[in-house]
Amino acid sequence: PPPPPSSSSSSSSSSSSSTSSSSSPQSPWPSSPKPDFKPFCGLESFRQDYVNQSRPVCFTDVVTKWPAFHLWSFEYFVRVGKEVPVQVAMSKDPEEKKNSPTRKRLTTLAKFSERLKSSKKNIGYLKQCDISKIPLLRDDIGGPMNQSIFGRSAVFGSRYLWVGGRNAMTGLHNDDEDNVLCLIRGTKTVKLFPPSKRPYLYPNRKYDSGTECCDFDAFCEDSNIINKTYPLASRAGKPMTYFLKPGDMLFIPKFWYHQVLTTSALSISLNHFSSTPSEFFKYGIQREFLDCLHRCGLYGNSSAGCVCCDIKR
Repeated sequence: PPPPPSSSSSSSSSSSSSTSSSSSPQSPWPSSPKPDFKPFCGLESFRQDYVNQSRPVCFTDVVTKWPAFHLWSFEYFVRVGKEVPVQVAMSKDPEEKKNSPTRKRLTTLAKFSERLKSSKKNIGYLKQCDISKIPLLRDDIGGPMNQSIFGRSAVFGSRYLWVGGRNAMTGLHNDDEDNVLCLIRGTKTVKLFPPSKRPYLYPNRKYDSGTECCDFDAFCEDSNIINKTYPLASRAGKPMTYFLKPGDMLFIPKFWYHQVLTTSALSISLNHFSSTPSEFFKYGIQREFLDCLHRCGLYGNSSAGCVCCDIKR
């Protein structure tokens, strides 16, 4: 979908804020936003209090009920993933940054898992592996996840596997669908900003399906670098920060900017995107159309490049 209005002027900043508030209700951003952890509150309350209000929340008792929570491990992936092809991101810096070249390598889930567990070097990050194409892993997720979490109206959904080592990072970006990040193994830290903070997060033109990528690094703690490279970022205020442990399910509302860092030696997680028919009509059709143009080389091929296309065997 087209990104919110440009942040090139103060008038565009106010336009961005009004656009965000009209499409996703936002309360005033506190100086120290606090994360919300709780047991799953039920479908009706989740949609009314969080999805419809565009409010992040972390549920602590959903993932633990899945077979995957007890089955998935690096040993398990080595055993079942010998014939499962995967693409591994090899970029030194997060691919979402415009000056970070996209580098990928083809391997199998088994080989990558074995190397990741035994190697002390950075051997890459398995990002957004579609598990609908891996029946054995797909069946390890308990029940019809899309409707069991988001309700009957959420008829469009997709699930992706993420596997990485310490400091594996997904750069700051947003997505045009509601999303839950489910942690199976390891720990992760997630930093979030509401859509109204867009003018201060340095969005770029790097193409990624249904996504707006940013150059700002929310994990940077060097004030000199921030002041020199991202002088507007201080206006965004502090991010909402979640420290996730195994079994946590973090709801990330659509168009919220988020950056994810693996803080344990190894991690396994799953994320699930969800859309209602009206949301798919509003955002999904255009996303699919732009994806088609991109695959044909007709869109998303600016100097900033894309997150998806460079594959190194």
